[in-house]
Amino acid sequence: MKQKKGSETVKEFRKSFWAGIITFILVFPLAILEFYRVRQGLSTNITILAFFANLLYLGTYYLFIKGYILLGEKTKNTLLSKTSYGLLLIEALTVLYTLIILFLPQAEKELFVTVELAIVGIGLVIFGIALQRVKNLGSLAKVGGIFQILAGISYFLTPAMQLFSFISLFLFMINSVLELVILHVAGKKIK
Repeated sequence: MKQKKGSETVKEFRKSFWAGIITFILVFPLAILEFYRVRQGLSTNITILAFFANLLYLGTYYLFIKGYILLGEKTKNTLLSKTSYGLLLIEALTVLYTLIILFLPQAEKELFVTVELAIVGIGLVIFGIALQRVKNLGSLAKVGGIFQILAGISYFLTPAMQLFSFISLFLFMINSVLELVILHVAGKKIK
């Protein structure tokens, strides 16, 4: 018996939702590993663990962001779909850079991190604008979009003022929850 297209969409949103939860959880051990890498370096075994954890993170992020690509397609919001692809590309390049500096610490450049934060910030602002255009989710999409825009601005300003790194972390937590709720609701409302 062939499944209906609507139930496939629900499954895709559900898969993205669960991938988003895993992605969110993975951020914390990866941040701890990065902290120790910068402060004192990592042993070979921990470096290998960090390598595979980063690959796992990228895989789950891909599955997560596919939910937003699908949301953009289903709501005919090309800006959301394109921005989601852009964020995926930025994340892939960031993970690639992280993997390189795990094994070649001398390749680390502060300028790259500054440029990365600026690009991510711009991407999040555009993503937030696109999210606000999703009519099917009402005020949830509006609130999610506003927080994405605020996070984008704080990422963009982080290199200039350290205070914004704490604001970015706080907004990351709020955005992560909102992004998951949006995918969960989209899975129920959008077929």
